[in-house]
Amino acid sequence: MSDAFKDIVERHEPGVHQFFPVEVVYKDGSFARQMYFFNICNRLDTMDRDRATAELRNGIMWDPRTGDFAFSLEKIGSAHVWKDKHVHPGRFFSSAVADEFKSQGLTGISLHPYPAV
Repeated sequence: MSDAFKDIVERHEPGVHQFFPVEVVYKDGSFARQMYFFNICNRLDTMDRDRATAELRNGIMWDPRTGDFAFSLEKIGSAHVWKDKHVHPGRFFSSAVADEFKSQGLTGISLHPYPAV
């Protein structure tokens, strides 16, 4: 991830997630830029089990092919970035973080809104 991405996440959840520096180099070995490997440290179960129509397969994984996701704001709590324990790949951002990504013009990330009640 870029410095801009790291700064946005850190602004919303300071000291929560891990950013490991990665030096990106050109083919000739010269320095290109500093990036970060991003490890999300909030592991949550955030699906609203009463409102989601997707099926929870074997009590382990929500299958998006079987219905729709609906997330619980109560379960999300104050988290701004999290990995849902039962959704693969399951990397999620709050509206505040997603809006800041957009306003800062970050590219290389796909954002898909889901209902949250």
